[in-house]
Amino acid sequence: AGAVCIWKNLALSQDGFAQDGLHFLKKLLND
Repeated sequence: AGAVCIWKNLALSQDGFAQDGLHFLKKLLND
C-alpha cells in the first residue's frame, strides 16, 4: 500500500508539473 501511495503522489506531481509547463508556454506565446 505504501508503494502505491508513493507512486500515486509521483504521478500527481508529474501531472502538476506538466500543467505548470503548459501554462508557462502559453504565457510565453501570449506575451
